[in-house]
Amino acid sequence: MRVYKRPRSSVWQIEIATPEGKRRFSSRTTLKREAIEVATYQQQAANDSRNLGKSKSITLKEACETYVDDQRGKAKATYSNALFNTRHLLDGLIWKPMVPFESLTTKQIQKLQKIKVVNGLGHNSVNHITTALTTMRNRAEDWEVLVPTFKVKKLKKKEKFRYLRDGEEGLLLKAIHDKGLKDLTILLLDTGLRICEAVALMYSDISTEKGIDCFVVYRNKTDIRSLIPITKRLKTIIRDRQSVSVSDYIFPHKTVSGEHRTTATKSLIRAADRAGLNKPQIVSKLGKFTAHSCRDTYATRLVRAGMTLYQVQVMLGHTSPTMTQKYAHLATGDMSSQVLTVLSKYISEIK
Repeated sequence: MRVYKRPRSSVWQIEIATPEGKRRFSSRTTLKREAIEVATYQQQAANDSRNLGKSKSITLKEACETYVDDQRGKAKATYSNALFNTRHLLDGLIWKPMVPFESLTTKQIQKLQKIKVVNGLGHNSVNHITTALTTMRNRAEDWEVLVPTFKVKKLKKKEKFRYLRDGEEGLLLKAIHDKGLKDLTILLLDTGLRICEAVALMYSDISTEKGIDCFVVYRNKTDIRSLIPITKRLKTIIRDRQSVSVSDYIFPHKTVSGEHRTTATKSLIRAADRAGLNKPQIVSKLGKFTAHSCRDTYATRLVRAGMTLYQVQVMLGHTSPTMTQKYAHLATGDMSSQVLTVLSKYISEIK
């Protein structure tokens, strides 16, 4: 529900939410207080109409259990996410498990978002939790129970991205004790692949293009075919692994025959923690180091070496230049040199 004014109009307009979508009409008054009263009445009438004939009230716990049951037959990851989301909704920080589901309010959800972020949960994870609430609200119609009227506004992602500064790569690799994980980390740093793409690489994906050994990568996320050149140290790693491997995958699963290894993102984060890359003061300033930070490091090194954003976009497999734009501020090395030259000229004239 909201009230607003149109350009060159003194009469307040009203917007309310109905089962059929948003509905807009005039309040027929120039006083905002009266317009809010009219809007509140109309919104309550719409809510009552939505719940007409639905006398059954369920608790938040029952709504979560029904939601989890709906996800049970889907992919394993989807079901695991549902369990994660409902666990955070039922932790007692905002609501008791037995609170009526229809009584949940927008302000309570906003409070939940703030608390979860303060407790260290990422914006994406918090958005997944509130999306689960929205899904439950939308399915309440099918469940034939009283429907809550809250609204969910997703948290905006932070533009901050983490990449390895000078000397940090050595600290990270030294903190990784497992050779397989160390080899995988080097591959991530030298190719910029997403970790899900890296673990799925096979020896047959290696090709020679114009005398340069490359990985031929088909990116499932964007349906783009990329040629990623293989560095000298990466060639050594691949050759050593292939000499003792009995699998088609460069990084085979340790126990399941014929499968590639898991993504190991948590192991990489723990290694970064041991290396001191995720100290609180560093995280607050630069962001947390994760597996995706290897991809950001790769892109950062290319930009700083003078490659254009379009070239970096191609190497990363981005479908849009907008996705690569976050690295634009790094492409200012030559510009900074020119600025210093100009300023030095005027400073010398003043002297």
